[in-house]
Amino acid sequence: MVVQILSQASAVAWAVLPKPLPCSSGGDIKEMQRKSILVAFLLYLKLTLIDGDGTPQNSETTQTTAEACDEVCTTLDCLKEADSLSKHMNFDADPCEEFDEFACGNFYRETRLPRNLVRVSTQEASAKRNNEIIKEILLEKIKPTDRFHQNLPKIFLQSCMNIDQRESLGKKALLKTEFAKQWPTLRGEWWQPTKDFSIADLSQRYAALEFSVLFRISVQTDLKNSKQHVIHVEPLHTVPELSYCMDERNSRILAACETLLREMAVELGADSSVAAQDAKDIVDLKIELLKHKPDIRDIDKAYVNTTLDALYSNTNYTWLGLPQTITALFNSVNITLGTYEKIVIYDYPEAATLNKIKEVLEMRTQREIRNLFGFHYIMSEAFLTDRVGGIRRTYFEAKWGIKIVPPSVFQKCRHEAPAAAVVVLVVVVVVVVVVIVVVVVVVVVVVVVTAAAAVVVVVVVVVVVVVVVVVVVVVVVVKIGMTEAAVMIPFYI
Repeated sequence: MVVQILSQASAVAWAVLPKPLPCSSGGDIKEMQRKSILVAFLLYLKLTLIDGDGTPQNSETTQTTAEACDEVCTTLDCLKEADSLSKHMNFDADPCEEFDEFACGNFYRETRLPRNLVRVSTQEASAKRNNEIIKEILLEKIKPTDRFHQNLPKIFLQSCMNIDQRESLGKKALLKTEFAKQWPTLRGEWWQPTKDFSIADLSQRYAALEFSVLFRISVQTDLKNSKQHVIHVEPLHTVPELSYCMDERNSRILAACETLLREMAVELGADSSVAAQDAKDIVDLKIELLKHKPDIRDIDKAYVNTTLDALYSNTNYTWLGLPQTITALFNSVNITLGTYEKIVIYDYPEAATLNKIKEVLEMRTQREIRNLFGFHYIMSEAFLTDRVGGIRRTYFEAKWGIKIVPPSVFQKCRHEAPAAAVVVLVVVVVVVVVVIVVVVVVVVVVVVVTAAAAVVVVVVVVVVVVVVVVVVVVVVVVKIGMTEAAVMIPFYI
């Protein structure tokens, strides 16, 4: 599939660059960005899919410049974006001869790589601008008029930003999971191999957490048919960090990786000597696996078209748990796959990588295989604590040879509880308690002083009404209003 930016927008964009567009101005795009960052990011573009023969799928693509002009965004934000794009281009180059130079020539010459980065691209610059917009939206105070789905990301961010609570919880929650209890490195001398162990079962259970080690599974557009999506499988895609240094076992990156694994395990409570030996074994295992990583530069050769039913009928694939993992991943989101579901495996020569993976793992112990999954899983928990984040930064500094700037306050989700939220919450709780106490006292007094049945009935009805009203008010505040007090309830009750 080829994604092409239609000339509908680009024809008018040339006019944007030297002078303002002769088109009517639209509304303020800022508000649109706040509501839907993806829509705003692509607003000035018109995308179409092109089949392999070069024919656009959308036949209604021919428009005059005037017609296209009516559809082009001309707000200040769009003009700024067009200006940014034009600065990257080299209009002296012939796009028919040197399209890359025409589209990006000035960007190559004028961009300087900062000391703390390994690459810079126009996509990253756009992502940075979008992140600023997202940050502005997420840090806004929650208002009673906001919808529930609009508040969910803000609530999640604020819970993440409670650094004090996160540091106090630290690794406790992780260490209580079944995965931690079955990780040999953490168990130390108490760990014992199980008789019913299988890699297929291990892969399937980790897949329930949307986590895979031996292969990456995703849904993407079929590269040989842009009109449909297929399940993609890429063997060993999740273990790329050692591919830079396959020649020397004592290389800087391998040593840094081994140190990372060891220190992460020790931080979680593993014995230092046990962690050191297990980390060394895992690095050796990764090196052995990566010797068989497929060469997928030639898509035609690496493209293996198969089905889910065919995977289940292949004993090598079922031994590795590939079809079981695919099924488990989709079951986790309530999707049932048919037996003839199309699956594309990028493997060259055909099936060689997965077969080699099986051969390598057959020679390894259960401890090593469980540790392979365990270490990979813990690597996904990037910010358990500040200490864990520091260990990871040290590794990437050694790997890339640069000094990494620690994450910003926003990136680390640092949080200071708003005092107003605490006050409001305390007031609500106190009022509820006082009302309940007063009602109970009144009921007792009435029952003691008078025995009149009618009076008792009236009092009971009043009590029930008051309690219902109080409960409704609390539910409205927490569920619908989503005030700051409601956000802080999980942290203070």
